[in-house]
Amino acid sequence: MMDAEKLSQLEAMLEETDETGRTMSDERLAMLLEDAGGDLHRAAYNGALLKARCTGVTLPDGMTVESSREYWLTVARSYRGSCTRLVERER
Repeated sequence: MMDAEKLSQLEAMLEETDETGRTMSDERLAMLLEDAGGDLHRAAYNGALLKARCTGVTLPDGMTVESSREYWLTVARSYRGSCTRLVERER
């Protein structure tokens, strides 16, 4: 898969396709892919964890914007790889 295709797929996985509501630039998404060694699911996992850092806020006029932290942690879980491996025992 070409880098442009991976970037486009990562945008979709992290719901970054709507230009007006984006929280990550193309450069940031490319950096996530680079840090993940090109692994799309690992990049999506790390990106979702970053988005989970955003918290809700109460504005001075009293309006409240709810936190989406739990949602993004759930998204991250869906892209998390298996951390188990078989290990040979010494005899």
